[in-house]
Amino acid sequence: MDHHKTLERFFPAMFGDERETLGELFDEDIVWLVPPSVAEQLGEMRGRQSVIDFLCSAGGELFEPGSLQLDPHLQVVEGDAAVVVAQMRARTANGAPYQNEYAFSFLFRDGRICEVRELLDTANFQAQFNPDTSTQEPKT
Repeated sequence: MDHHKTLERFFPAMFGDERETLGELFDEDIVWLVPPSVAEQLGEMRGRQSVIDFLCSAGGELFEPGSLQLDPHLQVVEGDAAVVVAQMRARTANGAPYQNEYAFSFLFRDGRICEVRELLDTANFQAQFNPDTSTQEPKT
């Protein structure tokens, strides 16, 4: 499958909890990497089912269903690698507006996603979800 088409299918499937579609797009041995500052909270995400379970549960715990939007600034695909830089917007599970900058890097093997590295402004994330523990104002 063309990597551009894979990415076109990936984000709606992730935001829509489409487990079957995610299963089609992911390599059996996929690895999902997050910034070290949140890696301890989330644990290791390795393997198709583990990553699908994470993606389909984390969104519902944090955000109102159906509210996630991704506005890409840049998408580059070269060989078996891709990068998407985007702004994500949503409403939190508590109804507050959420906005943050993200970068996703993807590696592909045999037409499937085998690695995702998710980068985000973690201080901004913490400020929006844990305002009592953050000294930084949320950026909007």
